[in-house]
Amino acid sequence: MVNENALAKLFSYNVAAAQLITPGDRDCGVLVQSTSPMTATGMLLMKRTVRAQRRTVVSLIYDLSGDCPRLDRVWMMMPTNDPAAIARGEDVALLADCKLWAPANDGAAVIVAPPSFGGYFALSSDGTRLVHRRRGPARGLTAGRRRAERRIEEAARMIASRSDVVPHLRTAA
Repeated sequence: MVNENALAKLFSYNVAAAQLITPGDRDCGVLVQSTSPMTATGMLLMKRTVRAQRRTVVSLIYDLSGDCPRLDRVWMMMPTNDPAAIARGEDVALLADCKLWAPANDGAAVIVAPPSFGGYFALSSDGTRLVHRRRGPARGLTAGRRRAERRIEEAARMIASRSDVVPHLRTAA
């Protein structure tokens, strides 16, 4: 059952997570979207977006059963001509069941690939795309996931309090 209060907060959580993954104002070629749950229609729309925009789409899948959205998992879909797309199929590649991980400092979050794929995805040094790194981001994956969730929650509260950003959320927060 979807909690209406959590659903109302989902926009601010998506904005916060996008800022955590792709900080700064530069167009990095990555679209971040939120959903709950991922459906066949959602997958089709994700694929259409990747094809039309030729960009990587990061889909944050939230559990909306509680009072606040809880990041459950992360899916990524990218064009197969993207150098990060190691797994190939048709003209897009999908990585399901990734996790968001944040460093102990205030650095950008990375997307940890599932163990079967390995490594993680981080914003390139020039900030224009996600790149695949073959090793893990660091020890303490659980702590890094908790940091990412905490940073998203804190930023989402700040975003939701700004009526100029999300006026319809002021009453729901």
